Amino acid sequence: MEAAGNGIGTGEHSATLCAGEAGVLHGTLSYLLQDVHGQVLPTHSIAAGLDYPGVGPEHAMLKDNARVTYDAVTDRDVLDAFEFLSRREGIIPALESAHAVAYVIQNAGRFAKDDIVVINLSGRGDKDVAEVSAIRGGA
Repeated sequence: MEAAGNGIGTGEHSATLCAGEAGVLHGTLSYLLQDVHGQVLPTHSIAAGLDYPGVGPEHAMLKDNARVTYDAVTDRDVLDAFEFLSRREGIIPALESAHAVAYVIQNAGRFAKDDIVVINLSGRGDKDVAEVSAIRGGA
């Protein structure tokens, strides 16, 4: 899952694989958020770990070979998923991982009742609790 931020159409996102084009960043040819002159564009994501204009060459290769599909979810959906998993399961996901949770929630109808869905929660969300609280209007 990629960070759609405020929406891919707004230009305020970090969805490199969904909206980027081939370019060179830090000496690596990969997908990149760039303008028509190849200059790196600013990015936005609620998740600091996803707020970056490029992507590693492994992901670029997987996309180009159609071995993996990529999609993006907005910050609003990520916040909702963060709160859902925290309240429902008592697991506070990192905002980065909450992108995957948001996708599964949005696409729940695509899965059969007996399907097993695995989401890798790659980080602890306790580091994000204060930020989420501030964004949601808490203390």
